[in-house]
Amino acid sequence: MDPYTPSTALRVRARRPRRRAQAAVWGARLGVAAMLAVAVGLGVGESRGLLRQLVTAGQPQVIPVILTDTTLDPAVVVLRPGPARFAVRNTGPTTLRFSVRGAHSAAQTPDLPPGARAQLDVTFTRPGTYTLSAARPGAEGRATGTLTVRR
Repeated sequence: MDPYTPSTALRVRARRPRRRAQAAVWGARLGVAAMLAVAVGLGVGESRGLLRQLVTAGQPQVIPVILTDTTLDPAVVVLRPGPARFAVRNTGPTTLRFSVRGAHSAAQTPDLPPGARAQLDVTFTRPGTYTLSAARPGAEGRATGTLTVRR
């Protein structure tokens, strides 16, 4: 029997679209997984992410902050006016201080030795842009970030 008979050719062609469809489905699944990983902030290396929070009125917005000698995570924070609580942890090898500075308020934690944690409560009454910084006591901020308060 000739391998190129019409019935054999039709069967071979019928299999290829199925494989292409399966490849397309797997490609779509991988694409969705990649988008979710980016949205959640799963990256390779240090994560200098964006933190946006929606919060119930009257309750403080809790922002976890991780400090090292060279990084402050998250580097960009977007909040609404109202009370905010920064849950700060120093994971660096030196003593650091976390501060929030802007036109309408300024606050800082006490000196945090390596491994220490602290909370910093700040109330943002007006929209604006603030600077977040992690610095050694008595020095300028080596790691900085931005906090934006929007209505």
